[in-house]
Amino acid sequence: MTLKILTFFILFVMLSVISFSMVEYLDVVLSDFPSVSILASLKGYYPVNECNFKENCRTLPCNITVLKEVEAQSIDFHFFVDTSLSMNNRIQSVQKAFEEIFALASNTSTKKALHFYTLENHVHSISENEPLESDFVVRALFSSVDSPDEQPLGYLSNIIDKTDSPSVFFVFTDQDGFANIELERIKEISKKLITSGCYLIVVCSSNPTLEIDNVSFIKYSKIHEAYSIIREIKSYLIKLSYESTGINIPLHTISLFENEETFTAPAMEKPKIILHKDFKKNGYLPGDILQIKGSVQGNYNSISVTQNTSPISFSLNDDEFYFNVKLIEGLNSIHITASGNRGKTLLNKEFMAVKEKQSTLEIVLDWEDKNADIDLYVKEPSGWVYFLNKENVGRLRDDVQSGSEGGEYYILEKIIPGSYEIYVHAYEINQPITGKVNILLDKTLISSKTFRLNKSNTENCFPGYSGDDWQLIEILDL
Repeated sequence: MTLKILTFFILFVMLSVISFSMVEYLDVVLSDFPSVSILASLKGYYPVNECNFKENCRTLPCNITVLKEVEAQSIDFHFFVDTSLSMNNRIQSVQKAFEEIFALASNTSTKKALHFYTLENHVHSISENEPLESDFVVRALFSSVDSPDEQPLGYLSNIIDKTDSPSVFFVFTDQDGFANIELERIKEISKKLITSGCYLIVVCSSNPTLEIDNVSFIKYSKIHEAYSIIREIKSYLIKLSYESTGINIPLHTISLFENEETFTAPAMEKPKIILHKDFKKNGYLPGDILQIKGSVQGNYNSISVTQNTSPISFSLNDDEFYFNVKLIEGLNSIHITASGNRGKTLLNKEFMAVKEKQSTLEIVLDWEDKNADIDLYVKEPSGWVYFLNKENVGRLRDDVQSGSEGGEYYILEKIIPGSYEIYVHAYEINQPITGKVNILLDKTLISSKTFRLNKSNTENCFPGYSGDDWQLIEILDL
């Protein structure tokens, strides 16, 4: 048998042992959702203090309490022996290792079975009550030395699929076989051993200093070190609690060590806030008074109203509320909050009250590369104007996607006092590009700025984002 099959086998075992899961959800309490409590049984070689817990594929912090820790009720031992020609001088070492491991295992209170394989055939199985005739097993294993590697090893999948208890896998090889093991690949998939409560021990003449989860490398002369690993195969009863992030999602998939279960959270009965009249956002002067009326539907315990974080008094009668708000100059942010047992609802309304100026602001973005797509962004005192939101107080001409189309143009016919921030973003460019932004006030050029962008990013194009694909051109206080 060639040495390449050893590498294939190790990868095959690691990928196959995940076919059964040793995590069992015993109880999931959702009555206090979004606070969730879980009772679970973890059987196998698990680092309980490093619990891998996710909800809907999102890793969440959780509190873990170990309620019970005992030895697993059963452990299976699978011995895979490299019978290539170079292993002839290791036959006695393999036999001695079998005898010592079985003696170590007999000191545990768990039920056990021993299974012996070459890297292409199942040879023998021994139950807990049968004597280990190591000489017979070794003769059977090495009856065919350096056999061809055409056998596909597919039959091992069924053996591993049917394993219903935590298992320790041993691979016996020599220096030549060890040299063919892809250690980096083992590191990548060692996490999958954890998910199935299994452990892999590579027995070889060398003993590399490696730290890989659930994988150990042991010399033939130190086979007794396997005992500590066998003793660490445990069953844990744990209590796990966390705060859900998906308050409005009724179905929750919980994953503990990649073992997924779906649970239904109780429906969230949040209160609903309804205004009796819709209000425009702009066109108010400082000192204007708005009369706001509305109602709250559903179960709620309290209501609060604020203007720019300052509380506002209001009247409440039979779920109907009423209040007046006097607008101050600038942005007025009105928050109405209704809180209930199952959460709270926030209704936010913004009103801009300013003394208008008659001046006109124009911003022109130009670039020459016909294959480049550059976008103009203007942050007005009341919000953003850009290619997805072309009108706020000012307006943007249609999104231009090529420099040959004449650039992008923004106009504000009546300036609202406040700060205006001007940005350009490289949506898609093939090479570094330069351009110019001209700013005009009442048709008079007041600023002309050049810019250079070296990279683009089509996924980084929303207001407030930053990076090498963005450039702040100017901030105007008007």
